[in-house]
Amino acid sequence: GNVILNLSKKLAEYQQAVNWSGAACFELGIVTSRDPDTILSPAVSLFRDVGPFELADEVVTDKTPQLVIEVASTRDRQQSLSGKLHQYRHRGIELVWIVDTSSKSVLSHAAEGEEHRYADEETLACEKLLPGLELRVGDLFEDPSWWK
Repeated sequence: GNVILNLSKKLAEYQQAVNWSGAACFELGIVTSRDPDTILSPAVSLFRDVGPFELADEVVTDKTPQLVIEVASTRDRQQSLSGKLHQYRHRGIELVWIVDTSSKSVLSHAAEGEEHRYADEETLACEKLLPGLELRVGDLFEDPSWWK
């Protein structure tokens, strides 16, 4: 819904503004383990040092994104997050953002174990991975005026 629309617009603007060498992929399957194969498909995966269209035709990848964004929009999705976080950490993903549509907040999980919940009036940033990107959390949930 609105979260993905707003995120995609903000990420595209950021990529153009700073000439970011990376790719944002939506619903791309990420292999988190083998034997047995486990694949998770977060709402958004961000890859550094990947061409903007390198993964465009992929359904699943073995590449490790630096950031994944999950949208916890239903009870089922919220209940499965603990297991997903464990798998993302095991895979070596540096940062996981969980967008909680019920509380209109974002929970940030860093690989080092650091957690922080950002409320709707706060600004979400990640200078290490996406220098200069700033997202006001509340803006993620707004009806996009540009979409109408």
